Order: sequence, then structure tokens, then C-alpha cells
Amino acid sequence: MSLNGKWFLSGLVFLAACFPKEEAIVPKPRVNKSVAIDAGEAKNGVAFYSLENSELLAETSPEAWDIYADDKGFKLNFLRSTRVAEFSEAWENVTDTIGLKFHYLTTDFEGIQWQLKENTNYVFDLGLDDNYVPLGFMKLSVKMIDGVFNVTHSTLSAAQSISREFSNPYIYYSMMNDELVELPRESTYDIVFGKYTDFVVFADEEADYLVYGTLLGNSASFKIDKAFDDITAADFDSVSFDFIKRTTIGWDWKTYSLEKGAYEINPNTTYLIQTKNGFKYKFRFVNFYNTQGISGHPTFEYKLI
Repeated sequence: MSLNGKWFLSGLVFLAACFPKEEAIVPKPRVNKSVAIDAGEAKNGVAFYSLENSELLAETSPEAWDIYADDKGFKLNFLRSTRVAEFSEAWENVTDTIGLKFHYLTTDFEGIQWQLKENTNYVFDLGLDDNYVPLGFMKLSVKMIDGVFNVTHSTLSAAQSISREFSNPYIYYSMMNDELVELPRESTYDIVFGKYTDFVVFADEEADYLVYGTLLGNSASFKIDKAFDDITAADFDSVSFDFIKRTTIGWDWKTYSLEKGAYEINPNTTYLIQTKNGFKYKFRFVNFYNTQGISGHPTFEYKLI
């Protein structure tokens, strides 16, 4: 090899040392995923899901907690059809439900569904267990002072109450077991599946109905009557998302066919979903049965736009 060739090779070695090889940038894949949810034997299970992380964050029983609290205030457990009635009498004087008017709080209170008022006394209907047996009643009052949550409760017949203070940034609390429960906070999941009570308006009837459906957490949704495959980014341009309403997806993506004796998925019902971090997805249901033909086990698909 000539002297010039040696200098050339030395130059290449020097350049390689000064400018090491860079790692190739792998683009983030666009999510196109199908997910099946198992609601359990009683079709009563609760499942928290993150679209952004493509992850089932937690599954639990609706009996695990009674109230949830974060910086927005307190909510009753709407996934067990709990309800409340306000009372103004002295705590020890309220020992039954006579004359009380109960509400599921499905309509907004100060812009938030299922919201409990602070510094208000409630009789709390604990709802139903997996076998639809009533869990009973308790008395409850909540407040938040300087970031500290205070929960006061007792059985309906007790004159003495239990008062607990929590400095956690959020809590799931079980009055029945007097304990905190570790579950995903609303700011970490995008959708949650379970049974809840919805106020349904038909042509000739208005009533509270127990339904299995999908509620929103850290996201907003818009229902659109268009095939899933035809949805593009342009469909999001004219949509205004409401980050307050939790029931946009709800339960009516399926209908019950009396002729077939089975639920059917509405084929052109697609949901546009936007998370608070700005990610946009198209979302649809493709089944409500598992491989054994048992209902209450939805399969959904979604794709990042």
C-alpha cells in the first residue's frame, strides 16, 4: 500500500473516532389494536384501559371502593350504581331512609357527573353485590382542606361516626372495609368498562337503567355514524370535544335483537377519541361475546390517527 493510501485509511479511522455511528431512529408505530375485555361470570367486572399506553391498567370488582377523590373533588362509585340522598337533620337522628330522595347523580353537578358536594350529609346507598343483593346504607360527609381529604361515615343506625384524613393526591376509599384501595386515577386511564346506571329517555318513558358500557377518564369522545376504515384525520377537524361528559361512548354501541335473541354491534358506529395529551384515535366495538358465546365480554379496536 502506498504512503498516500495509508494516510487515507488513517484519516478514515480518525473520522470514525470523532463521529461514531448513530443509532437509527425507529419511528413510533401507529397503534392498530384489537382488545378483548373479560367482564367476569356476573358481567360485573371493572376494567381500566389506557389507549396511549395500549395497556389494560387494572381489573377489579365494583365492590372494591365506595368513593374516589382527586383535586376536582369527590365522586361516588358510579360503577356499582351507588346513589345518595341528602339530609339536614342531626347526624345521630337519621337512622332510616324514610322520606329521603335518592339520586344516582348521573346529571352534572358543577360540571362533573357523580360529584358529591362537600360539607353535605348524605345517606349513601351502597348498591348491589354480584348477586344483586343490596349492600345496605351508610351515612357520609366529605370535605377537602389544603389538599387533605376528610371522609366521615357510619352505619345508618350508629350515632358515632368514623372520620379519616388522607393527604394522598388521590384516593379510592372503601367505607365498608375502612381502607384505601390502589386503582388507576382518572388522569391515567382513557376508558373504563363496567356496569353503571344511566338515565335513559325513550319515546314514551324516562327511567334509570342498569347498563354495561364504557365511560371516559382522561379523554373525550365524539360519536360518528361512519365506517371505521373510512375515518381520517379530516373527521377530527370539525369536532369539538367535551372533556366533562363521561358517557359519550356509553352503552348504545350495541342493540338487543329479539329475533336473534342476542346483542348485535352497530356496524357503522365509530367514536373519535382525543386524550388530554392531544392524541387522537378512531375506536369501535366488533363483538360483545367471548369465544364461548357469553355476552358481557366486549372486543374493541382502535387506531392512532
